[in-house]
Amino acid sequence: VFNTWSWSWSESIAAADFAAPDPWGRLLPAVTIVGVGAVGCAMLFAVWASGLGVSARLVDGDVVAPTNLNRYILFALSDVGASKVDRSAALLGREAVYGGARAIRLQPIHGWWSDHVRNYKGDLSEELVVSGVDTNTARRQLQDSLPAIIIGASTLGLRLEVARYDMGDPRSRCLKCFNPAEAEESDLLLQRRLLALDASSLADYGR
Repeated sequence: VFNTWSWSWSESIAAADFAAPDPWGRLLPAVTIVGVGAVGCAMLFAVWASGLGVSARLVDGDVVAPTNLNRYILFALSDVGASKVDRSAALLGREAVYGGARAIRLQPIHGWWSDHVRNYKGDLSEELVVSGVDTNTARRQLQDSLPAIIIGASTLGLRLEVARYDMGDPRSRCLKCFNPAEAEESDLLLQRRLLALDASSLADYGR
């Protein structure tokens, strides 16, 4: 994901008002990261460790759950219940020691992609978006908003997939081509699943 992101630099998608001061003379393109889960956490950690300057919007309306901790490299037990975007920004969006400039600028955005699209004042057709969401429905919503470039990343078991979708390239396929919509569960199946949950899991499910 990190390499694909750095290759996606283009003058047309560089937002001058959202550029990170870079004391090393190296700057990744400004980006919107949707989903701060296993993929989003690993990518943010890689950028932080690289020493490259970057500005990123982090879009996620979820909180850290105990079941996340074995896969989310940024979070610890003390972060359970905290906002994923707030904790990520607090951990990594710090002042750099080199030159006193902020090398990583992270803007937490609470809510889901549809909320961000509704409130966003810029032009999504000029945006670079990294998809770290975990359902095909969410991936298709990203595609429907037609950002300039989407870097799609996902994990399945021990497998990692990364692909670049460029809306300005007529040879490029879109994110929806590879992510068919999930079948909706019947009411009866959903009822059975809920009845099988214990009280604690049921509370988490409804949150």
